[in-house]
Amino acid sequence: MKQYKHRLVIHSVIQIAVFVFCILIDQITKFVITQVFPEPNPSEDIVVIENVLEFTYIRNSGASFGIFQNKMIFFYIITVIVLAVIVFFWIRIFRVISRYYEFCRTSPGHFKKRKTRGMIFLNYILVILAAGAVGNFIDRIRFGYVVDFIDLLILKIPSFTGGFHWTSFPIFNIADIFVTFSAVILFVYLIFFYKEDENLPIFKKK
Repeated sequence: MKQYKHRLVIHSVIQIAVFVFCILIDQITKFVITQVFPEPNPSEDIVVIENVLEFTYIRNSGASFGIFQNKMIFFYIITVIVLAVIVFFWIRIFRVISRYYEFCRTSPGHFKKRKTRGMIFLNYILVILAAGAVGNFIDRIRFGYVVDFIDLLILKIPSFTGGFHWTSFPIFNIADIFVTFSAVILFVYLIFFYKEDENLPIFKKK
C-alpha cells in the first residue's frame, strides 16, 4: 500500500496547488476588471457575447449573488466558521484514507479502490469550495465589499416585487462560481453517491 500512500500525498500537494490557483484566477480577474472600470457603473459594460454575456463592474456588500447586503461582521464570522469546517473535514479525510491504507497493508482483502477514489475526489471539491470562500473573503477584508462583474443575460430569476415577473440574474464573480458548483457537486455526491464505510468513517468515530 506504500504506492497508494505516496499517491495520497501527491494528491494533497495538487489540491493545495489547485486551491492557490483558484484564488489567483479569482483575484486576477477582479484586478483586471477594476483596472478597466476605475469606478462601478452598471450602465457601462463590456459585451463578450451579444445578449448572452457581459462584464459589468459592481461592488457587492452582500453575499454571493448580492444577497444579505451590508452584513460584513456576519460574513466574517460565517466565512471563518465555514473555512474551519472545510479544513477539519479535509484533514479528517486525509487521515482516514491514510489509516485505511495502513489497515489494508495487513488486510489487503479489505481494500476498495473505488471508495478511496471517491474520498480523494471529495477533498478536491472541498478545496475548490474553500478557494471560492477565501476569494470573496479577501475582497471583504481589503475593500469592505466584493468585486462582481459577470453578467449572464440569458439567466433570469423569478421576482414577486410588484407581481410575478422574471428579472435579471445577479451579477457574480469567479469565486461565486467555485462556491456554487462545488457546493452543488458536494451535495449531490453526499446524498446520492457517498455511503459511510466502517473502515472509512468521515462523520463518525471508529
